[in-house]
Amino acid sequence: MVPCQFREVGHWNDITEPTCRVTFIETLEGLRELQPAVSSELPPSLLKSNPIYVHPYDIHALEFFAPQVNKWSALQYLCRRQGIGPDQVVAIGDSVNDLEMIQHAGLSFAVANADDTIRRLANYTAPANDEAGVAWAVNRVLSPPAE
Repeated sequence: MVPCQFREVGHWNDITEPTCRVTFIETLEGLRELQPAVSSELPPSLLKSNPIYVHPYDIHALEFFAPQVNKWSALQYLCRRQGIGPDQVVAIGDSVNDLEMIQHAGLSFAVANADDTIRRLANYTAPANDEAGVAWAVNRVLSPPAE
């Protein structure tokens, strides 16, 4: 919905134009060195970061965003357009990039292999993502058990 351009750069200092998201794909050790280096030059009021591990592809990534950019802000925008309240939103997540969405949705699920923080914040825990956890959660929402 929003036109954007993707560009690979050799070093983060090579980014010269306004940017809304930067993602580094690196070894875990490389990301551990990179995050403090970037954070020391850009205060949290200007930039937030999410370290994530993408299990199916066995990659580590470090995402940087403007502080107000997250999945929940996108959902809020869509909900306003459709007249849907936060209490009508169901969220399913596994990592820190799902944090705000899990916190604010009316009903939330963490998959069993989710980050500890996400599991603590979610209303329910579904099976792991590689055990059809998302399908299980959707089924629970659409066909709740009889009481």
